[in-house]
Amino acid sequence: MSEIDVQTGYCAGRQELAHALTDALAGDPHFPEVMRRMLWSPSWADAAGIPHAFYPGKKWKYRTNVVGFEPCAVRLEEIDGTYLRVQTTTNWALDLQPYGNTEAYFAALSKKMRKQLRWLDNVYEREHITVAPVRTEKEILAFVELFRTQWPDSDWCGSLKRSFVRFFRALEEMGKNRGFLLRTRDGTDLAGIMGYMTEHAYNLDLLARRVGEMEKYSPGFYIAFWMVRYFLEEEHPAWIMMGPGEYEYKKRFLATPIPVYRYERKTWRNLPGLIRIKNRYRKEMRKQWRRDAV
Repeated sequence: MSEIDVQTGYCAGRQELAHALTDALAGDPHFPEVMRRMLWSPSWADAAGIPHAFYPGKKWKYRTNVVGFEPCAVRLEEIDGTYLRVQTTTNWALDLQPYGNTEAYFAALSKKMRKQLRWLDNVYEREHITVAPVRTEKEILAFVELFRTQWPDSDWCGSLKRSFVRFFRALEEMGKNRGFLLRTRDGTDLAGIMGYMTEHAYNLDLLARRVGEMEKYSPGFYIAFWMVRYFLEEEHPAWIMMGPGEYEYKKRFLATPIPVYRYERKTWRNLPGLIRIKNRYRKEMRKQWRRDAV
């Protein structure tokens, strides 16, 4: 089988899934916000930078967030005479294709990380701690309660809770939901992951751990490794999309960044937006200078 590049891995099946979710969750008042957070950028950019929509984004008249696949330095760019864009964050993608099995992937990790993961495997086996799938509404709510222990003020645990459950129940009915809970013998959930499948990728939406429970044994870190191992051994997607935001564990798991841009339409009616994007560019440049100075 020919190698699937990151653009194909990210994009294939995403628009179709967005349309199916739009139909399944019609009438949910929080649907646009849930889509923005769970399906991430509403558009993708081709090699020329032209944006193409996966789904209707948040109702900004002149602005949109767009995932790209061409690495570039931080700069303010004009696209097709229509937009200004600047990179504002990164999504992270782990290519599983170079590894035929867990052993090959494990060998590619750092020596320190391999030692840590062997130790954690032994700890969790000794304590009879296992991983359970998240499929039912009860199990989805168990993840929400786990998430609350780490992020008590999150609206996933408040105003968006019912929409969160509907979203993953709809994915379950489509056969796309993939959630996991790291669970003790007495039924205490130590860590969890929620995500979904697209054509060539698993998309990791949320990762949470129970604060104060076995933190010495890094349950969030461990379930992330368990998840990678599961997909290498069981379902074999080409990619794991690890979501927006730069976190050290993504680098340690050998994921690489792909750019996410803010686009502002060039029109005098959008003068405030054009001013904002130029200010954002200066902010991103200052961050780059600080990173380079370290």
